Amino acid sequence: MSFGNLKIGARLGSGFAFILVLLACAIGLGMNSMQRIGMRMNQIVDNHNAKIFSANEMVDNFRDIGLNISNIVLLGEDAAAVQEEKNKMAAARTKYGKAKKVLVDTGLNDEEKELLTKLDDAIKFAVPFNNKVVELASENKQAEATALLTQQAIPAIRKAIAVIDELVIYERDLAKGAVEEAKGVYSTAQAMMLGLGALGVALGILIAWLITRSITRPIGQAVQVARTVAAGDLTSR
Repeated sequence: MSFGNLKIGARLGSGFAFILVLLACAIGLGMNSMQRIGMRMNQIVDNHNAKIFSANEMVDNFRDIGLNISNIVLLGEDAAAVQEEKNKMAAARTKYGKAKKVLVDTGLNDEEKELLTKLDDAIKFAVPFNNKVVELASENKQAEATALLTQQAIPAIRKAIAVIDELVIYERDLAKGAVEEAKGVYSTAQAMMLGLGALGVALGILIAWLITRSITRPIGQAVQVARTVAAGDLTSR
């Protein structure tokens, strides 16, 4: 059965149904895109930003540890001040450990695991020098402590900090990539929804015209036949 042979109600229903299908597709596309954008934004906030914050906490506290060790050497025989620096160093080490745990608990990819392994190796190399500097300074062996600090401890600390800086940069790049991906999803969804909307409008106009034409044309023909018959011409069909 052709479209023109359908009843008027069926024609109108078919046209509206088609428009509703397009509308449902547009809504579905929009919801799917919003879900994807939401997932990426949650990943940025809950994962990447948390890792960036933790990595920054790690590097800040490790720098504080280096500063504490230097102060211990400089303060020399001031036992109270030296003890205060030791307490600060212990607190910084605790904060470093907590920040690292947060970083690990968020989940690590292979690159992050490799960087953390590299960092652990650098810290294992630096810690004995740091402890020895503190020990020498506590024994008032300032010359030896200073020599070890400048020649071994500080370079080892800088090496570890450089690795943490690598981690910070890597996490920032991941966050930036996630933001760009979310923007891409948004732009694609926007273009598709605009295209689908334009298609819906165009098809709606076409369907309305076809339905109207399929209704008015037979009516017009019937009116013409009626007029012809009324004029006395019984041969019209």
